[in-house]
Amino acid sequence: MKKLLVLLAIVFLLTACGSKNLLSEDFKKDTDQVLPIIESVHEKQNNFTKKETNLLDSFISKYELGQYYDTKDEKYHKMNDAEKAIFYQIMGMRNFAVKTEDEKEKAILASEEDLYPDKYKESKEKLDKLMKTKSLDDLPSEYKGKYPTYERHKGLYPKQFKKDMDELIRLYDPIINEDETDVTDKEWDPLESFLKQYGGDDAEYPFDYKQNGKYFLTNSFMDRAIKTFNSLKSDIDDGHIDADTIDGFNSVKENAETFD
Repeated sequence: MKKLLVLLAIVFLLTACGSKNLLSEDFKKDTDQVLPIIESVHEKQNNFTKKETNLLDSFISKYELGQYYDTKDEKYHKMNDAEKAIFYQIMGMRNFAVKTEDEKEKAILASEEDLYPDKYKESKEKLDKLMKTKSLDDLPSEYKGKYPTYERHKGLYPKQFKKDMDELIRLYDPIINEDETDVTDKEWDPLESFLKQYGGDDAEYPFDYKQNGKYFLTNSFMDRAIKTFNSLKSDIDDGHIDADTIDGFNSVKENAETFD
């Protein structure tokens, strides 16, 4: 009986250790596929080919929410903190793999190199350290809980975002497309609240926001709406609504009506 208990304990221990594997099978395969492409492009300083760009876009689309659909299990797999951290470092390498013409032509004194950090190198060094991590317990504390898992939603817009956007369209349509000229607190306050909620910080990837305790990642249609309402706010401050803002507003309005 004792031998059986010891054997069961060993099996349990091995199972527990196995559960600490950092990378899922899908994520490991896809990471091994895209990394050599990014590294090769960086080394040669050539632009990504159309096929490479499409592949990387597929990689981003699959993992950017911090969860992905596992076709074998037929369910969504929530990524752990290590997988998320690795994903973001790969994105950093991808974004800075090819230097701009200005960067290529810039002459930098050796004593001033620290003022111009190599962002590709920084991401790669962080990735190399992450890849050496053996278990989630050993993951550096700076990455624990750092990256959220974003909500999945149907259609182009999350429900609350669509509701808030529709309200702004209703309030500003008479000003944009009719004879109304005055912007009162009734219109201004919701505009400010919308931009405060959804404006985000586009200096960071990805462009996201938090609402009711949940995290959401914006898409191109949402970004267009946010940019349009931000331009509208600036134009109102300047006392004149530009033609580009009017065109943008009506485009957002059309999308909202089309994908209601």
